[in-house]
Amino acid sequence: MAMEMSNLNAAAAGSRDEVTEDQISCTLEVRPDAVEAGSNSHSTQCTFREVDGHKIVQWAPDDPECPFNWSLSKKCWVVGINCLQIIWTAMLSAIYASAVSGVARDLHVSTIVARIPQATFLLGFSVGPVIFTPLAEDYGRKPVYTVCIVVLYVLQIPQALTHSIAELIVLRFISGCFASPLLNGVATIPDLFTEDDPRQGYAVNVWAHCAEIIYLATLIGGYINAALGWRWIFWISAIVGGSLAVPYILFVPETRSGALLAARARRLRKETGDQSIRALSELQRRTWRDILVESLIRPVKMLFTEPAVLLFGFWDGLSYGLVFVLFQAFPPIYALHGFDETKSGLLFIAPYIGVWIAMFCYPLQLRAEERAMIKRGEKDPEASLKWGLVAAVMFPVAMWWFAWTIQPSIPWVVSIIANMILGFTGHIIFIVASVYVIEGYGVYASSAVSGQSFLREAMSASLSVVGATFYEKVGHSQASSILAVIATLMMPMPFVFYKYGKQIRLKSSFLQELLRNKKDE
Repeated sequence: MAMEMSNLNAAAAGSRDEVTEDQISCTLEVRPDAVEAGSNSHSTQCTFREVDGHKIVQWAPDDPECPFNWSLSKKCWVVGINCLQIIWTAMLSAIYASAVSGVARDLHVSTIVARIPQATFLLGFSVGPVIFTPLAEDYGRKPVYTVCIVVLYVLQIPQALTHSIAELIVLRFISGCFASPLLNGVATIPDLFTEDDPRQGYAVNVWAHCAEIIYLATLIGGYINAALGWRWIFWISAIVGGSLAVPYILFVPETRSGALLAARARRLRKETGDQSIRALSELQRRTWRDILVESLIRPVKMLFTEPAVLLFGFWDGLSYGLVFVLFQAFPPIYALHGFDETKSGLLFIAPYIGVWIAMFCYPLQLRAEERAMIKRGEKDPEASLKWGLVAAVMFPVAMWWFAWTIQPSIPWVVSIIANMILGFTGHIIFIVASVYVIEGYGVYASSAVSGQSFLREAMSASLSVVGATFYEKVGHSQASSILAVIATLMMPMPFVFYKYGKQIRLKSSFLQELLRNKKDE
């Protein structure tokens, strides 16, 4: 779930396939006899523009190779196969929670040490995009995702065989790094649907729903652990993941325009002998210094200097980290109601139902945003917070509800309803927090959401290790109440940004620089 939206803006705004200077539109005729035997070229004409002595390959409006012009069925096929990868990658991020007790027993470590591999996987989620996102943007999604898929699922094998907690900690971290671009498969969506296409929003909602399959991870992992032992969690992860990798590797085409145009330019150079033919992405390859600034230094700077990035990242991190706390807290809490560790995993169906409800409420979210835009008289990022105001109120209400209904004297179903509401609000918070930052920071949105994502993953990693101990030491109701207090303190934040967000954003040094650049143009 987490990684997510950080590449949505990068894909939409950072494709670098458009040319903004005044240029001459031309067409390049390719003689049929110039095409080598076996070439897969389908056409004899290509649109390009001349820039600084280079012929820049462009998409024609009706070019069938342009992903925007693919049929809806093909787009749905690509999104669907990507969603299968997202589902299982998200599952891997959380399924380890069911192995903790077995790892502690067999590897002779304490329970809290056995939880560290869960945290290192999540930390890998935050580190991986620094490496893989720039590679996917410059060289294409298909080769990068393919390598990551293969490495991720092969790494499940040594995890199943290990007899060292240190090895498991390191392997889980590396797995998290290679899993991160797969969970960032949301970046494929703006490759296929234009920004003004309403289907983009629906596709993002489906993607988020797939990422939130983590609610069922302990259910599946619990039954595997009970029937076969904790090592089989990794064996089955490799088997299922490998099976899902096959259709992606064999049948999913490249979707990034920059990579497709670069391939076309290379083909045309070979077919015509004209070495001046280039794709814009070939001329704008970033140096590793640029990548370091964009992927690491700027996101950290924005996290600590931009109130919106910090506060919405914390809000999302609290909601997301709570999931990993509940993975550890549910078994002892509901043991008081007669549930064993395996059956307590069934209770996570409730928050997953909440996710389903939130997804089907997406049309209501769109109408709320439209009414907000009409009322505000302009289309600004703050309009996207309208639906988030509902979640801002319901999140602490659900936390207080859960905190004071988990006593053995109260039927267990009462607290489970609160968890269903938490699933509902978690989905909304995840979408709203990311979309607001994406829409609010223009070309800096990718860095802003990367900083936000880093905080979310760091909070989740920390809570996944200390959450169960926190509940044990403080008490179930008291620990939940402390989290409810934090959620309550966060409740006014979206309301403040809804009313004063524009003024706050305009004080941003990044947005002031963006405005100056626009004036200079």
